[in-house]
Amino acid sequence: MSFRRRTYPELLENVLTGLIGGVAAESHAYPPLNAKSAPYAHALENPPVDTIISVYGVRNNQSVQFIKDTDYQLDSNKLVWLEEGNTPDMGSVFHINYRTQGASSPFNDLHVGSVLRTLAESFSLEMAGLYAQAEAVYKAGFVDTAEGRSLDNVVSLLGIQRVKAGRNSTKLKFARVPGTVGDIYIPAGTRVANEDASVQYETIESVTLLNGQGNVQVSARDLDDNIDALEANTLIILVKPIVGIESVTNPNPSQVLEQDETDDHLRTRSKNFLHGSEKATLGAIKQAIAQQNIVADVEENIPAPGHIQITLHTDDTLTTDLEKRLRAAIREVRPAGIKIGFAQSAAPYPIDLEMRITTVDDLLSEDLRALQEEIDTNVSQYINSVELGTVLSVNKMIGLVLNNPSVSDVRILSITVAGDDVWEKTTNTVNTDLISGVTAGDAVPVTAGTMTIIDPALATSLTVTVSYPIASTPPSEAAIQGAMQLAIEAVNELNDSELPDSPTAEESRKRELAFGKFLAVTPLPSIDPSVTYNDIAGSEVGGLPTAASMGDYTVRYVVTSESGLSHILDSEASPTVGLIPYERLTLAGVELKAKAEVPA
Repeated sequence: MSFRRRTYPELLENVLTGLIGGVAAESHAYPPLNAKSAPYAHALENPPVDTIISVYGVRNNQSVQFIKDTDYQLDSNKLVWLEEGNTPDMGSVFHINYRTQGASSPFNDLHVGSVLRTLAESFSLEMAGLYAQAEAVYKAGFVDTAEGRSLDNVVSLLGIQRVKAGRNSTKLKFARVPGTVGDIYIPAGTRVANEDASVQYETIESVTLLNGQGNVQVSARDLDDNIDALEANTLIILVKPIVGIESVTNPNPSQVLEQDETDDHLRTRSKNFLHGSEKATLGAIKQAIAQQNIVADVEENIPAPGHIQITLHTDDTLTTDLEKRLRAAIREVRPAGIKIGFAQSAAPYPIDLEMRITTVDDLLSEDLRALQEEIDTNVSQYINSVELGTVLSVNKMIGLVLNNPSVSDVRILSITVAGDDVWEKTTNTVNTDLISGVTAGDAVPVTAGTMTIIDPALATSLTVTVSYPIASTPPSEAAIQGAMQLAIEAVNELNDSELPDSPTAEESRKRELAFGKFLAVTPLPSIDPSVTYNDIAGSEVGGLPTAASMGDYTVRYVVTSESGLSHILDSEASPTVGLIPYERLTLAGVELKAKAEVPA
C-alpha cells in the first residue's frame, strides 16, 4: 500500500473542477503500461479534452504540483511529459484535473466569497486535515519516518528499546592497520567488548575512517544498565572484525548519559540490527560464540543429524558467568529443534614463524618497524582465522607479506610448534601431523605464536651491563665499547651468508651468540682478553670463560630483535642465541653500575 498526502490547494481544485463539469483527480500510473521509453504520454479517459487544469503527483517522495508547458503539455487528448521537465517518481500514481470540450454545469457562482465557494473551501480544508492525520498514521508504521512513541512501538517488534538517560557512554578509538589504503566504514551498532566479553558497548553513530587517516573516534554506549563506570583502555576486543581495523580502545573512562537516545540514533541502530540479525544458521552460532571472545569449532550433524557440536579451545574451565553468557547467546540464535552439545579440547597449538624480509631503500627506522608490525598482524590474523581441519598455506603467508609495496622479497626460514618442524616443503603447507603427540590425520586447532622477522635494514641490538664493587676499580667503558664493536663486526661478517645445506657443528656454532664468547673478549680488571672473537666463534661452551672467572664483577649481555624478543646472557648456563642468516647485530650501549658490597 502507498499513500500520498493531498494538500488543501489540490483538494480545492478537485472540488472546483467537479463543480464546473470537469474531470477531477483522474489517476494514471507513471510510466504508462507497456511504455518502452521516454517521453511518456498518457491518453485521457474523457476526450475530447479542452484544457488540463492541474496535475499533482509524487517527486522525490514528496507531493508536488507539476507545471503546465514546463513539465507537461496537452497533445491530441494526451498528457505528454516534456524531456526537460520534472516527472513523477517511477512506479507512482499522479492525478489530473481537466475540462472536456462542451462541458456544462448548473453552478455559475464560484467566485471567492460566494456561498458555494465558501462551502467548497470549508470541505477541502477539512479533507486536508484528514489527509494530514492519515499521513501521520501512515508514517508511524515505518522505521524511517516514525517518531517518538510511534518509533518506540515500531522497533519494539525487533525487541529493541530506546536507551534511557543514565546509561554509561564513552568514546571508542579505532586504529587503521599500518600500510592499508582506502576508506573504512564503521557502522553504527558496531560492538566492542572488554577482555572477557563481560561488558559490551556499541557505537551510536556510523563513522568512516578516511583514506590516509590513522584513527577515528566515535561515541558508544553500554549495552546493559551497568552501574559501575568503565576504566580507560578496557574495551579492546572488536566483536566482529572489520577489515583494515588493527585495534580499538576507549582512551577515557565512561560517563553517564544525561539524555535519552534520540530518534535518529534509535532509527540507525534498528536498521543495523536488521542487517545483522541472522539467526538459525551455523554462521549465527559462530558469531554468537565470537561475541564472547571464545575460540571454538562448530560442526553440524555431530554425533547425529539434528545435533551441533561446539568444541571450545581453551586451557581453562569456563567461569560460571562466561558459560551462562555463552549458552544464552547460543540459545538466542540456534535453530528450533536442534540440540547443542559442548566439548572442551586443549588450547590451540602456537605456530612459531621465522622469516627474513628485504625492504626497499630509504625507509626510515620508524617505517620499517611499522612494516614489521603490519606483517605480524596480517599473518597472525590469517593463522587465527583458519577453521579446524583447514590446511595452512605458506604461499598465502608469503602473499600477505609481499602485498606491501615496501617489501621486495621474503624468505620463510622456519615454521615450528614447540620446536617441532611442521613445514611441509613439498606442498608448502603447515603439516600438524608433525607435532609431537598428535595422531596422524587428526585435525588440531592452531594459533599464531612467536613471529620473528629479520630485516637487514633493522639490526638486532646488543646491550652490555657491567656491575662492579663500589670499592673496586671500575672497568673502562671506552675499552668495552671498542671490544664489543670489534666482536659485532666479526659476528656480522660470519653471518653475511647462507648456511650450507648440511652445516657442520662448528659452522652452526659460529652463528650462535653465547655468554662465554662475549665474556672472552670483554676487557675487565679481572680479564685481559688475549683472543679475538673469530678465534673462539666456533668454540663449544665448555671451552669458554665462565661467570666465576669475573671475580666480583657481573656482566649481562641482552640481545633484542626488532620484533621485541629479548635474550639475556648472564652466565654459561644461558641458552645460546642462534642468528638467522643475514641478521645484523649492533651495539645499543654499554652501562656501568657500581654495586654496594654485602657485609660478610
